[in-house]
Amino acid sequence: NTARVVWLSVYVFLNVVIFIAKFLVYQLSERHGPARDLLGLGINFARAFGQVAVFNMMLIFWPVCRKLMGYLRDMTSLHFWRWIPFNDNITFHMIAGHMVMLAGLAHTGAHLYNFYLYNNEPNVEVWENSPFGKSGAFDGPNPSYLEVMRTLPGLTGHILLAIMLIAYPCSIFLRRRNFNMFWYTHNLFLVFTIVFMIHGA
Repeated sequence: NTARVVWLSVYVFLNVVIFIAKFLVYQLSERHGPARDLLGLGINFARAFGQVAVFNMMLIFWPVCRKLMGYLRDMTSLHFWRWIPFNDNITFHMIAGHMVMLAGLAHTGAHLYNFYLYNNEPNVEVWENSPFGKSGAFDGPNPSYLEVMRTLPGLTGHILLAIMLIAYPCSIFLRRRNFNMFWYTHNLFLVFTIVFMIHGA
């Protein structure tokens, strides 16, 4: 189906462009120089994967807005139904969910690498000039993992990861075998969305 191929190609293209654009912002901007001095490419990958997750979170709810999908499909004068595959709405919802999970895990992995770097940074000056050193969130250089978890991004990040590790497998494996379990765990994504919005604050 041509419409499916076109829309999927556009979707993949936008994800790639968003990743590269965010990566280059952190690579080329002088404002982010102190962060690069401390974390190298780790900060670039963390932010780029985070931006991909944000993009897919923006998309994930549209396909399951049934009234909106039905309204757009029934607008016969504009012929939306000819070039938008409305019947693939659940499939696209699932694709966006997969991308949130993959980008979220990559974002987490990049930040674990970043933690290793700033936890072991021997140069106090590099630490003090970095956004982490200037934030006042830590007692000093080489913060512990517990200190990181006490920050808003650290705490909300662990909550998001926990929800994903519970709800994502249930979404994949239990939708048909145990719908009640799928439904109850899927509702955790309402909490996930709220926490997601304040994660980067």
